[in-house]
Amino acid sequence: VTLTKKTVKGIDLKDSIKLMDDTWRAILKTRQNKKLKIKGLRKSECTTRPNGHYHYHFHAIVNGKEKAEWLISEWLRLLGDQADRKAQDMRKADENSLKEVFKYFTKLTVKKGEKREMIDYTRMDVIFRHMARKRVFQPFGGVKLQKEDVEELNSQEYAFLEETEQLWKWSLNDWVNEWGECLTGYEPSTEFKEFLK
Repeated sequence: VTLTKKTVKGIDLKDSIKLMDDTWRAILKTRQNKKLKIKGLRKSECTTRPNGHYHYHFHAIVNGKEKAEWLISEWLRLLGDQADRKAQDMRKADENSLKEVFKYFTKLTVKKGEKREMIDYTRMDVIFRHMARKRVFQPFGGVKLQKEDVEELNSQEYAFLEETEQLWKWSLNDWVNEWGECLTGYEPSTEFKEFLK
């Protein structure tokens, strides 16, 4: 489920975030929610929009279609004209849903035509200041952390490295020692190099 409201200028972002957070809490406290027993994980995200606007919104994975529909209807009811039905989204979760939820809390780049550009640092600063000390990921409805024993660790071994004390410094794409030898031999893709330019 994606829950959102109208975008706002930076000066109004704090109030917009508070309104959305308060609305979320009000939904979770309702008698109907206690009856439905909605459980899941919510992520807060804030992105830039044109003309100095910001888009704070939630992505949530919930336990069932009926509960997702109810969540959206309550969101729209409580926010009134601050939220548009067409801007809310609901779709069946699949194996990629968790990856999508855990990707980022803001985008550091925007697509302009065929290229990606970094967001202006002053706009990033607005987002980072407003997201500071906020819980980005929030389980709800009794979802709790589960401890899992790790069965298998994946590691990358560099058999050619000898046990020795050396000083390595980061240079461009790799760690380099005092003799100019690279540690991993990593070579970024052409697309990534272009992006960094």
